[in-house]
Amino acid sequence: MKKIYILLLFLFSLADLHSQMIAGLDVFNSQNSLLTSSAPAANCDVQLSFQTTSTSPAGLAFDGTYLYSLDSTEPLIYKYTLDGQPAGTIPFPPGTASPYFGDMDYDGTNLWLMAEQQGILYKLNPLNGDVLSSYVISTALDPNYYACAYDNGYLWISEYYSGHKLIKVNATTGVIENTIPILGEILSLKIISGDLYGIDIYSNLVHKFDRTTGEIISSTPWCIAVNQFPRGYCVADNAIWGLSGGAINGGTQSIKRFESALLSNEYFETANYEITVLPNPASDIVQITAATSNIVGFEIFNTIGESVDRRNCDVSGRVTVDISRFQKGIYFIRVATKNGSYLKKCIKM
Repeated sequence: MKKIYILLLFLFSLADLHSQMIAGLDVFNSQNSLLTSSAPAANCDVQLSFQTTSTSPAGLAFDGTYLYSLDSTEPLIYKYTLDGQPAGTIPFPPGTASPYFGDMDYDGTNLWLMAEQQGILYKLNPLNGDVLSSYVISTALDPNYYACAYDNGYLWISEYYSGHKLIKVNATTGVIENTIPILGEILSLKIISGDLYGIDIYSNLVHKFDRTTGEIISSTPWCIAVNQFPRGYCVADNAIWGLSGGAINGGTQSIKRFESALLSNEYFETANYEITVLPNPASDIVQITAATSNIVGFEIFNTIGESVDRRNCDVSGRVTVDISRFQKGIYFIRVATKNGSYLKKCIKM
């Protein structure tokens, strides 16, 4: 987890080095403001906010009655009522030293915890914290597997630091059934309205993922800023809840309930059709087309997050891009328009 803060500083400084200006606007470094202006107005309206007992919380889950969040400095999992009242604690699984980072989810009966510093996925009794089963996801000295999303008999885990991937784990056997490369530093995952969403801590977006290909289908701004350390979110009481975990870093440790368009999928379905990349797959030339706005820039990344092409422009509707020099494989194109910014996948043949 400590690598996150170093990585953020590095990425921000790198963006400054490579920034290009159009009429005083850095297209790529200003993407969050563009996105915010195009998102639904109700997306980040705070309905409720309360301070957590822990000064450095991590992870967020809901069991139908209580919200759960870790304490990254003590081996405890705190429980809260939906009106913000402390409701007791259960122990963090034994066998690890501080910090106790990780994310959680609930499968209808049991609590699941991805303990980042151990690289172990735990199935817990939510009443007393008893470990019902555990699966080793990583044997690395300093693992970076954080997110945990229960999905109808499977768990989705994210590797957020270097591998940038989604990992599908069988909840019964603990077998890793699929590993999918993705773009972004995905710190928390959840199933919302039947789809897989993850918070990208670098871009401050919530991405909707294709669970077969790892493609980012669409994106919308997340309500808790990067400098507030958005370490978790979940659905509870027909609303989206988010965790701000940054008190020890100058933020405010709190859990907030949002009036969110995520539950309706309305914004995502609109965003999905705004940008097209054709032909796809392609061997030499692709055309990026925006349905309703001028394209003001794009950046292309490979599957390990390296930028391989970048351009600022201001054109009506369509940009032609030569990808003939790229190696064969999967690429992600971040397209900035005057209405927002979107991520699409492109396959180079």
